[in-house]
Amino acid sequence: MIWNDYIAVKKAEWVGKAVIWNGKKYRVVDVDSNAALMIDLPSRFNPTTAVSETDVTLVPGKSPELIRLIRGMYRPGMRIEVDCLVSPLSPGDRGTVSHVDDFGDIHVDWDNGHSLALVSGLNHFHLLGPYAEGGS
Repeated sequence: MIWNDYIAVKKAEWVGKAVIWNGKKYRVVDVDSNAALMIDLPSRFNPTTAVSETDVTLVPGKSPELIRLIRGMYRPGMRIEVDCLVSPLSPGDRGTVSHVDDFGDIHVDWDNGHSLALVSGLNHFHLLGPYAEGGS
């Protein structure tokens, strides 16, 4: 296989996938000419960086059906409360759902000013108000 074909195959395998690098989740946006993965960084000064596939862990994807279900369950404006420690949040911290991203993570505007997405099925939290079972 020639190098250009190898790069094309690698792009097809990796581009668009979610990966964990240095403890944070990123999306692979490209594969460079050296076969390094280009990940999207949330910085206008350094929008991407090249990493080796041995330095990242692939995040298992959720099916489109599951993401639709999560979006239906956690709509913008709903209130959420944390049940157990989710650093930097503590049990009892509350916030308002802003959106559910393409990974199925629930983004919340926390009352204490933190910005942290919750992962359904991993983090422990519950809905408040009229959305909660039995109300609260």
